[in-house]
Amino acid sequence: MAIHHMLKVLVDSNLRDHHKVCLASIRYIIKNQPDSMPFMPMLIPVLMAMLKQNDYILNTSLFIVVRKIIQYIPEAMMQFADMFFEMIHEVIHI
Repeated sequence: MAIHHMLKVLVDSNLRDHHKVCLASIRYIIKNQPDSMPFMPMLIPVLMAMLKQNDYILNTSLFIVVRKIIQYIPEAMMQFADMFFEMIHEVIHI
């Protein structure tokens, strides 16, 4: 439930001041919640959409979250590999 509310904050541009705190909270959950794979179908599309916006201020925090997902939940990488590679391709070509 907490991730759902954090994602609502992340997609709301009016709450931009709280985006970094939400991303830090998501990193904490990914690192400390051993069974966080069920959250990935909800989380990864939002993260990928935000990375495609190429927001200079948030990109570092977003890439750290993606790195944590790959590091702590490798099965998420396998399941969502096409989204990860599409995002990387788009970010490189911007």
